[in-house]
Amino acid sequence: MVTACLLLVSGPAHASALDETAQAFIALHGPRTLLDVDEHGARFAGRFASQPHAGTPDMIALAFLERWEALWGFDPAAALTVSHVVTLSSLTYVRLDQEHEGVRVEGADVVITIDPVGRVRQVGSAFEWPAGFADPSPSLSPAGAAAIAASQLPHLVPTGQSRLIYLPGSSTLPLAWVIRTHSSTGPQAPEVYVDAHSGSILQVLDTNVYADGNVYEINPTADPTVVTLELLNLTSTTGLDGTYAIAYACTAPDGGNMCPGRTRHAVPDGSGHYLFSPDEPSLVDPFSEVMGYYHLDLINRHMEDAYGHVHTCDGHRWMDIHVNMDYENAWFGDQDDDGCRDLTMGQSTQDFTYDSAIVYHEFGHGINSTYCELRRDFDTVGPMYDGAGLNEAFADYWAATLHDRPVIGEYASIGEPGELGFRDLSDHAVCPDDLVGESHYDSPIMSTTMWDIRTTLGQDKTDRLALAILAALTDRPTLDEAGRTAQSQAAALEGTGLFTATDVIAVDAAVVDHGLVGCEHIVPMEHGDTHLFIIPVWRWEHDTASPNQFSMYAPPTATRLSAIIDQYTSDGGYTVYVKRGSHVVMGREGPDIWVEDHDFSFTASPDRVSFTEWSDPPLEPDTTYYFTVMHNGPMMALAVEALIIAPEPGDASEDPAADSGDEPVEDPAADLPGEPEDDPVEEPAGDVLPDPGSITATNGCDCALVL
Repeated sequence: MVTACLLLVSGPAHASALDETAQAFIALHGPRTLLDVDEHGARFAGRFASQPHAGTPDMIALAFLERWEALWGFDPAAALTVSHVVTLSSLTYVRLDQEHEGVRVEGADVVITIDPVGRVRQVGSAFEWPAGFADPSPSLSPAGAAAIAASQLPHLVPTGQSRLIYLPGSSTLPLAWVIRTHSSTGPQAPEVYVDAHSGSILQVLDTNVYADGNVYEINPTADPTVVTLELLNLTSTTGLDGTYAIAYACTAPDGGNMCPGRTRHAVPDGSGHYLFSPDEPSLVDPFSEVMGYYHLDLINRHMEDAYGHVHTCDGHRWMDIHVNMDYENAWFGDQDDDGCRDLTMGQSTQDFTYDSAIVYHEFGHGINSTYCELRRDFDTVGPMYDGAGLNEAFADYWAATLHDRPVIGEYASIGEPGELGFRDLSDHAVCPDDLVGESHYDSPIMSTTMWDIRTTLGQDKTDRLALAILAALTDRPTLDEAGRTAQSQAAALEGTGLFTATDVIAVDAAVVDHGLVGCEHIVPMEHGDTHLFIIPVWRWEHDTASPNQFSMYAPPTATRLSAIIDQYTSDGGYTVYVKRGSHVVMGREGPDIWVEDHDFSFTASPDRVSFTEWSDPPLEPDTTYYFTVMHNGPMMALAVEALIIAPEPGDASEDPAADSGDEPVEDPAADLPGEPEDDPVEEPAGDVLPDPGSITATNGCDCALVL
């Protein structure tokens, strides 16, 4: 299979040279090579094996990049700096960060996979080609930037930590101070990006990774028995301090800070044991501390012993866990501002720490972040949250694989204990049909793929594949890149002897079955289909767009094509944009998003957008219509239903409105397709949607809390 996507639009000479280099690469490495090239250069090369190289992994990586410099479109020696090197399952991963004048370009990296004999097996590139860079010498000091952040965002309190970066997303990349803060009005720990020259705030991103929660040996739903187990790796005789975990309880909330300090309620008895009974929903529950320690120690130790994954921060291998937080969520983030990320576990009527899968899920975010940042991105379809979705997907996978249980959060989920959990990895999610636009909702596309692979290959091989994928992904990956990387890494693991040819075929089949390769954020809808679209907040106080567009095909006999829209959440308004023949083209410069190319727009939050035989302009049969939504405000959820009337040739019209004599009503905002006022068309019932009651918008948080 050859996939060479050569979008050569940079001029004939450049296009010709890039085309020749790409063809030469495929000719040398074989027809199974996966190669994805845009107008600048190659973004992905996988499922190939170079000639063996001698030297250290970073030397091999740079030598290979320099050998094919014309393919990548940049000078590796001048533009890249080795970030870190890690070896997993005999494969070595070299991650190189893009820098300009010694300043890192955030999220712009190149990752090279090398096998044990020195052959390069995959290259992933998230390199940036801006028109220019701002002056690398900042006009503002870190303290000055922190003062601006505190002045303009008074609910955020700077922690004193900062870093200097270039921020992608503009034609000229701005130099920015990234100021760490914590919120006084909620549990968020945002990073504020302040332009290091102008002092303007470029973006605010929450660094906590939010998820779901539970715990016993598994959880009280799976087995309500409280068992007495040895607490391993304790290094203290007076508290729950260990080699791999340290457990604390949160103090009472202070304003918006849900866990402002930490204390301990779990102290050993005279024999040194921690034999407490569950005391849910108490906020001074020592049993919760013991459970947090036990399960965090278990997964941290397991990942190190089984796969060589070593969690380290500030020279130690433990991770802190804070329990008994009076807040209905859990997250992975630096709660105590010590520079190391922790697990913080909340509760409602159920204590999230009582469900082991939630502890494992949160630690799973820590596993993921060891290898790649999994950031969001933007393309001409709109904002892309694939990185965040992959973060949730692999966190779910780590939670499920340890106990061989695909349901995540069966005890801690909203409602009575025993209800179905937040997500079930034994389900079957496919791109694009199951795209919603929010990371937790979109994560099953990858997590169910991994579970299907695990069902065929077993835990050990699939866990190793999961680590290999994470190590090889760039920092701003797409679902397409994740699928190609899964295929490429399976082939690389075959080269080490850990996978068989049959294993590689099984991985390929699962990736194809879930629609990962070529996954595009456009959801095709047919008559009667109903689909949920979530529009997260892209940047505070800026317009945002749906991460997913949807399309409807008008057959040759079509007389009506309608999108019926039901707004679930948010009081804010929205505008619908439509384009015929190809997707609505979105543009971005820094924090600003806009529509670059469309045919029609519908303002004032329409509950229906229609094209008919009598509208002006009329419906064009045998044409595909593409739709997207722009919005300014909190997270929004919309249910869209497709109504397409297309009688069979020779049949009488199936659209009663066509013979009603009613004139179309024009959209007062523009000369757009109209709609009869009293349309008696019977609308299809549509599919059952996810319960919108579980969708909540956070207070200034970049991601949704799906509880």
